[in-house]
Amino acid sequence: MDKSNHFHNLRFERQAWFLNPRLAVVAISLAVFSLAWFIIPSTFLFFLLLLPIAGVVWAASYGWRHALTILVGWLHRLEKL
Repeated sequence: MDKSNHFHNLRFERQAWFLNPRLAVVAISLAVFSLAWFIIPSTFLFFLLLLPIAGVVWAASYGWRHALTILVGWLHRLEKL
């Protein structure tokens, strides 16, 4: 009878908690935005954020997959110029 343990290399311990990279990017961007809010005049900051907000609203109106497909196609056309 084979009594060897074929599952000796499985580890069921909990992994150490590390910061989620996506969460870190969001936190850093919020910190940079908060810092910019105090340094850059608000009227200039409004015009800096106008295009990114328009892009996010546009992507939300299509759904992210369709918007990403259009964005990739647009970038490919831009590369050919």
